[in-house]
Amino acid sequence: MSNVEVIAKEPLDPKWKAHHIEPAKPDHYLESNFFTAEEYGQIYDVVVKTMQRGLDEAGDRWAFFLKISNNGFYILNEDEEGKVKYPVAIKDKIKAKMELLMGEPVRDPGVFFARYTNEAGMPSLMPHCDKHHDRMHVTNTIQLNKTVDWDFYVEDTLYQTDANDAVWFSGSHHVHFRPDSNFQDEDYYDIFLVSSQRINDEKNPLDKEWFATQENLCGHFSNMRYKDIFEKTLKKQYEAEGCQ
Repeated sequence: MSNVEVIAKEPLDPKWKAHHIEPAKPDHYLESNFFTAEEYGQIYDVVVKTMQRGLDEAGDRWAFFLKISNNGFYILNEDEEGKVKYPVAIKDKIKAKMELLMGEPVRDPGVFFARYTNEAGMPSLMPHCDKHHDRMHVTNTIQLNKTVDWDFYVEDTLYQTDANDAVWFSGSHHVHFRPDSNFQDEDYYDIFLVSSQRINDEKNPLDKEWFATQENLCGHFSNMRYKDIFEKTLKKQYEAEGCQ
């Protein structure tokens, strides 16, 4: 059963919030039953067909996935050839919801499927903020199928999710992470991740000072505020450069 719990912690020092040009949008929350049964099945149709193509053409079901070994997951992005394409209706639905939440137009969202599994390396997600764009991100992570539970935190809120639960947040502004994982070799945890930015933010970039403050805040969450849930991941972080 889904659960949302605010963790009792000392208030953050105001210095960590001083860099926010404006409050993060959307504020984080959980939305249940995000996809219809048809949409859910359509995503897995893309995933399963790509796995089969990998087996047929390369003898490896992961041949057309991007492997992120530092964090223990495989990503399935759309490709330029059109062999991997998520349904337009799903992307339109996501964009419409983003614009409703933001109250203004957003760019076409980037979307991808990801599977955390020991096959890719030890699954981990240290406290971080997304840095692949210098604008505020509007982000949604939707839990899909899984064989193991794995909590998700957005700052001091714990989300325990079920299949088809979506957590909305701002990937650039909200520190987000998962605790040490306890995956067995046969376990996996699937998500569908989407992200976009407001069109009007072209004139409102996040600067180097802002990113530096965010990086320090994430370090505070990793090494002090939540260090008790990262015993294995912190050890791995020192062994594998670039681990989150």
